[in-house]
Amino acid sequence: GHKWGLVANLPSNHPYKSNSPSVGTNSFSTDVASGSGQSLDLSNGTFATVSTGGTEDVFDGDSNFSVSMWVKGWPADANQSLLSKNDFDPNIMGNLMSWLDASDPKHMAKVEGTVSPPAGDESISLWLDKSGKGYHGIPNSSASLPIWKSTGLNGKPTVSTGNYIEIKNSAIDFDAWDKLHVFVVMESFFKDWTQILGKTTNPSSAANTAWHFACRVSWNNPQKLFFMVTNSSGTNYWQENQHAENNSFQSATGGLLNLSYGSGSMTRRVDGTQTDTRSVTGAIKSLPNTSVKIGKDFSINFSEFLIFNDKLSSADELKVEGYLAHKWGLQGGLPSGHAHKSSSPNYGGWAIERGPSGNDDLTLNLAGAGDKFAKPVPMNDDSWHHLTTTFGGGNKKIYVD
Repeated sequence: GHKWGLVANLPSNHPYKSNSPSVGTNSFSTDVASGSGQSLDLSNGTFATVSTGGTEDVFDGDSNFSVSMWVKGWPADANQSLLSKNDFDPNIMGNLMSWLDASDPKHMAKVEGTVSPPAGDESISLWLDKSGKGYHGIPNSSASLPIWKSTGLNGKPTVSTGNYIEIKNSAIDFDAWDKLHVFVVMESFFKDWTQILGKTTNPSSAANTAWHFACRVSWNNPQKLFFMVTNSSGTNYWQENQHAENNSFQSATGGLLNLSYGSGSMTRRVDGTQTDTRSVTGAIKSLPNTSVKIGKDFSINFSEFLIFNDKLSSADELKVEGYLAHKWGLQGGLPSGHAHKSSSPNYGGWAIERGPSGNDDLTLNLAGAGDKFAKPVPMNDDSWHHLTTTFGGGNKKIYVD
């Protein structure tokens, strides 16, 4: 209303009739390198994206490339960027519908409709969809809200559910798909005969299931997990599995689940290992009154969830597995022959980032041009530094102060 001059149209009792909402007022700080002004404060869950207006290729670096910036502070984890144009982008791999990521509190809100990232162990009312399509995660019960933990699964952030999280508007928009691909990083001690995620009103009934992933028998070692899909003709396909990889979901590190349906097959992979596959036909059964849900009435820790109305190519499937495994410290569980066992996938582009090993390693990462160039530079001292990087003439250079 305030942005577009439509304030007069707002009703008199609208909470922002008089003033624009104070979104992002804490995003700037008077702490600056010199003189007066403000700096962008990225310590409280804020991040900044520079819109290139459809001219993204202009910023690809080409054969000559320089960056100059004033910086105070240091990324908390290895491979995190100060500035980058090389982010993991699943949107280009297929028709990504929803992407829930627990790695940063900026991806959720304590109160729906506000900019209110949680602190550690605080409950949340909204888990924001990073796909940009608005299919957010909404808690089912206000009496049992999920909790964001800054150190949870494998010592990294996670969302702990005591009930299920519903994907907003998924009852209709996620219905009767002919293709499905789901990736999940999670950890739980499962209950018997209980749904873990999916589109179903009864995980034991094919007639009431479009698709789901559930625990059938938890006392087995490994536990018996179940992937079911019913097609539009009523044919029910299922995979019941006691593969050793299933135990990773009950470990402190958690596990990586990969489910797909379409193009003639349904497949399950756990920690990068294929545990089941079978031939299928037809689109998935329509359940237009049933939303996609993750979690149930017992504690499950979810750290990342991606769902595509598509079936990814084998190469992209491996890239997503590699990205998630290295991001959440699960690469040790990948099989020795996995394409991204030893290192995270390369997505092209460039980044100025914290290095992969040493705490003070400043890295200029130019994909395809020698990749990572790292040097130990003492910038991790909570002081302002002037950072410049250059690329050209066959050389990469880093200047500090």
